[in-house]
Amino acid sequence: MPRFIVLDPDNKVIAIHQGSTAVGQEIESETGELGQIMQLDGTFITPEIPSEPATPTVEDMLAELKAQNEELRQQNLILMDALATVYETILMGGS
Repeated sequence: MPRFIVLDPDNKVIAIHQGSTAVGQEIESETGELGQIMQLDGTFITPEIPSEPATPTVEDMLAELKAQNEELRQQNLILMDALATVYETILMGGS
């Protein structure tokens, strides 16, 4: 029984069908597996799967949290200083 495949716009195999006739955009092909890319010469290659980014270690995550905590602490000090200045100005009757 003939074998048919469907390619997406990037020539990637997205469907395989075995039957007596092609349906829709199917093309007859004895090769080509799901996810493979059809080359101009009709051969198929399996694309390289990109490696996943390294998972951060607990130590890395802890260091990041400490850095964020320090940044928030500094921002808090700046805000508290600004509020103290506003409060002093109000108490002195200034504008």
